[in-house]
Amino acid sequence: MQDIRDTFQKELDELLLLAKGFIALINFGKFYLEKFDPNTEFSVHVRHESESLPSVTSKLVNFGDILNIYGHNQSAIEEMIHTQLVQKWHDFLGKVYEQILIEQLGGKKSYAALNNVSIKKIDLSTAEANNIITKVQESALSTFNFEPADKRLDTIITALERKKTIPNELKKAIQKHITVRNIFQHNNGVLRTDDIKKWDKGATEIKLLDKEAIPERKKAGDALIITYWELEAVKQDFYKAASLLIP
Repeated sequence: MQDIRDTFQKELDELLLLAKGFIALINFGKFYLEKFDPNTEFSVHVRHESESLPSVTSKLVNFGDILNIYGHNQSAIEEMIHTQLVQKWHDFLGKVYEQILIEQLGGKKSYAALNNVSIKKIDLSTAEANNIITKVQESALSTFNFEPADKRLDTIITALERKKTIPNELKKAIQKHITVRNIFQHNNGVLRTDDIKKWDKGATEIKLLDKEAIPERKKAGDALIITYWELEAVKQDFYKAASLLIP
C-alpha cells in the first residue's frame, strides 16, 4: 500500500505547488502593472491549423481589472485548492479500502480486525463463479464511499490496526478540514452553529490560520477565509495521517 500513500502525498505536494504558482502569478502581475504598462489587455485566443475551423478570441479585458477582481476575492484560489485537498483525502481512503478488499477477498492477506463489511444487494442473475468476488468488492467499496468521512477513517484505522498510532487531535483536525470544505459547498463559506456542533459538540468556534499564519477564531455567522497557510496546515495533517496509517 506504500504506493497508494506515496501517490497521495505527491498529489498533496503538487496542489500546494499549484497554490504557490497562482500566488506568484498574481504578484508578478501586480509588479508588471506598477513598473510597466498599467493598461495591458488580455484575451483568450485559439487558432486552428485547419482553415475550415474558425479562430476564436475572447473579449479583451484590462489586466488591471483582473487584478482588481482578484483583490475582492483573494481567497478564491485558496478555496479551490482546499476543496481539492479534501477530495484527495476522500480518494485516498477509498483506494486504501479497495486495496484491503482486494487482498482480503483474494486471499493475499488477512485483516483480522475487519470482521464484517457492509454491501448492497448483489444481482445474482448476472453473477458467475469468476466474478462474484469482484461484485462483492465493488458493492463493499460503493457502500464505504457513501459512509460519513469520520466513519470511513475509523474503518481504515480498525482494518490496519492503527488505533494506538492515530492521535485523536489529528482525527479532529482532519474532520475540521472536511467540515470547512462542506461549509463552502453548502453555505457559501458562512459558518453556522450546526457546522461547529457536527465537528465538535462542545465547541463554539473554529480556528483557521490567517494571512499572517496566526490562528483566527471564527464563530457562527462569520465568513470563513482560506489562506495559503491554512492550506499548508491541511496538507501537513493529511500527509501525517497517511504516513501513520501506512508506515
